[in-house]
Amino acid sequence: LIQPGRPDRFNNYRFPCKLPEFLAMGKPVVLPATNIGLVMENQKDALVLPVVDAVNIVNSVEKLLTVSSLSEKLSEGAINFAKTHLNWQKNTELLKSFYKEIG
Repeated sequence: LIQPGRPDRFNNYRFPCKLPEFLAMGKPVVLPATNIGLVMENQKDALVLPVVDAVNIVNSVEKLLTVSSLSEKLSEGAINFAKTHLNWQKNTELLKSFYKEIG
């Protein structure tokens, strides 16, 4: 999955619904260093770039096609990230405890 964009007022708060699905499926992801990209580790969980524009998209796809170990590493990292950070049960418990805390 390639999520084009750059850090800005729009992308900082945008969370495309396709991202969790692709991460959970272990698909390599290329995204800008904004929103969820800020908590993902570059070249482990995804390719996290300062800006995902046409040039960086071409370079990233070329890299993924030529470095097979990177694609495999990102696939594993994506699954692990999804299990750790995008777990409904875990997030529900955190939200529930937050609401209890604020009363």
